[in-house]
This record gives sequence, C-alpha cells and structure tokens, in this order.
Amino acid sequence: MKQSACVAHTNGKRFVAAEGPTSIGPQWERSPKDLKGNIYRILVLPGERAINLDVLKKVEQWVEQGLTVMGARPHRASGLIHYPESDREVEEIAEKMWGRTNGTTITEHRYGSGRVIRR
Repeated sequence: MKQSACVAHTNGKRFVAAEGPTSIGPQWERSPKDLKGNIYRILVLPGERAINLDVLKKVEQWVEQGLTVMGARPHRASGLIHYPESDREVEEIAEKMWGRTNGTTITEHRYGSGRVIRR
C-alpha cells in the first residue's frame, strides 16, 4: 500500500515508495547509512515501468554506497520533462544498475558497493 509523503511524515516514516522526490525532510539528501534511528538495508521499488529521473539518480547513488534495491527495471521516465532525453537517461542508468538480470535465471547484479535484485 502506497502512502502519500504527508502521511508517511506524520507516521514517522523516512522513505516512501520511489515515486518522486518528497518533502519528508533532509534525509532525502543523505545516504541510508548516514541516517540515525531506523536503518533501511533494502529499498523495494514499485512494479512500474516508469520512474522519475531524479529519483532514479538518487537511488543509483544509494546503491553505489551499499544499498540493496529490489524491483523491476524501469524503461522510461515518468512525465514529459526533457522528453525524450529523460527516457534515454533512465534507460542508460537502468542498464548499468540492472545489468544482464532477466528476473528468472539472473536475478541479482552487483553495482558499486550495493546490489540490485530484479523481480
């Protein structure tokens, strides 16, 4: 069940589904390893084929720093800002992060200090 950023904030949650940048607080700019209190070791992406480009870039940074991400590989950017360049950039980042995973015989790819698990 997805929650809006304001509901997540009022319930004390630090992260919500990776739908787009939120105004939850300054932790958006920090690595999950740097957060005090609850430490999240895995981020589960929603099963969508599109993702906000800024969110994917932030997730890429976190994975490089050691986070595990589980989810389907995105194929295009959500929205029309900088279309079609944003779609190409999402495809390039996804290619690096998900590698040769196919979700059946190859489900995991190491990226930086982290890994991506395709479901």
